[in-house]
Amino acid sequence: MFRHAQPAAVVLGITGMATLAAAQTGAVAGVVVDATGGVLPGATVTLTGGPGGPTTTQTNAEGRFAFGGLSPGVYAVTVFLSGFGETTADGVALGGEPVTLPPLTLRLGAFEEAAVVTATRIEEPLQDQRVGGARPAGRGAVRSAAGAWP
Repeated sequence: MFRHAQPAAVVLGITGMATLAAAQTGAVAGVVVDATGGVLPGATVTLTGGPGGPTTTQTNAEGRFAFGGLSPGVYAVTVFLSGFGETTADGVALGGEPVTLPPLTLRLGAFEEAAVVTATRIEEPLQDQRVGGARPAGRGAVRSAAGAWP
């Protein structure tokens, strides 16, 4: 009778450990918006602070992102999108329950424009090169209606 109890105990023990491990992982989710509340698809969202280094994802068409299978701990979520400033949510405490962050707002970044103008000095003197006997148009040079020189 006890011979059959041992394999059952081992199976229950493994199942219990898997359930415990699943209960100790969590998730972080949120949405990225602009200052007017409009969603921002394509923003880069980076999660730092967990084992294994930073993890990065992109927001979807509705501006949403999610990270799953995370170990308990304290994380930071940083969001970046070209043309906007960067924002970070620090101190995101994660236990076994999923965490939904309040909307992460990106503000328009400072736009900078620069115009670069360069010039070169021509060291050779300009020469008068007449082609086919044409006369240069100067003061008082007038063309007739037919296009010939008077």
